[in-house]
Amino acid sequence: MIPVEVAARALVAMDLRVVETFPTRWMIAKVWKMIKRDIKKWLK
Repeated sequence: MIPVEVAARALVAMDLRVVETFPTRWMIAKVWKMIKRDIKKWLK
């Protein structure tokens, strides 16, 4: 059996490696799209 803490650390490390491979412009565009969506919801 694998301790939960070890499994969690492995998943976080994997997620960080995946995020590091994303192009910066793509990440900025996605974040900006989410921000605009949230602002529109907030203004309604």
